[in-house]
Amino acid sequence: MVRLEPDAVVLDMTSTTLDCLALCRWLRTSPEGEAISVLAVGSPGDEEAAWADAYVPSDAASGGLEAELGTLLESR
Repeated sequence: MVRLEPDAVVLDMTSTTLDCLALCRWLRTSPEGEAISVLAVGSPGDEEAAWADAYVPSDAASGGLEAELGTLLESR
């Protein structure tokens, strides 16, 4: 079995197939997820923003997403 240990995850907060808020909570409160940076994409409300390390509006250009992800990874 291969165990993945990502440096960061990018979550689409508007997804209807995944409970991104629950995943953010789990990543922030579990030993397995505490070292993983979370970048939320969308227009998160106050609750979602508190759980993610950063967010990018869903209408932002892909360059904004790449820049924010790069910043998160550099700050690790």
